[in-house]
Parts: sequence; structure tokens; C-alpha cells
Amino acid sequence: MTVTANTFSIVLPNRNAPDAKAAGDAESLPEAVIRALADGARTRAEIQADLGVSQSTASRVLADLVGGGRVATIGSGRGTRYRLP
Repeated sequence: MTVTANTFSIVLPNRNAPDAKAAGDAESLPEAVIRALADGARTRAEIQADLGVSQSTASRVLADLVGGGRVATIGSGRGTRYRLP
């Protein structure tokens, strides 16, 4: 905290910062998902736990990969599993 005669400032942590494991190259997260799927089909929750990312981050990366044709889905809803095509 910095205090002057007329102002003060406080530095707070950025809760929107990328996850620690994904803090490196932005392209490494999709590649990590593809490596995780090399062993077979997995749910979003399993991928999320393996990579240590938030639910929204895992969902966003999976949606991007599915949209790009790099990952395929099996089923729908809560039981959706993801696999390599």
C-alpha cells in the first residue's frame, strides 16, 4: 500500500490471471489437452483436473478444439466425453 498526502493505492491480486500451469505459452494449453486425450476419451472434468485449470478454461479450450476439428465428442450433456478423431 502506498500513501501520500492526497491519495493511497492498494495492489490487489488479479483473480482473472491465467492459471499457473497455463501461464506460459497460450498455445500450450490446447496441446496439453490433446496430449491428455492421447490415452483415450475423457470428460471435461477429468481434463480439468489433469491440467489444473478452471471449468470455464477447460470448456473454452475444448470448444475451440472441437470447433477446429481437432477433438471429437461422444455423447452430450453431463456425459459428454472428448476424444481424438
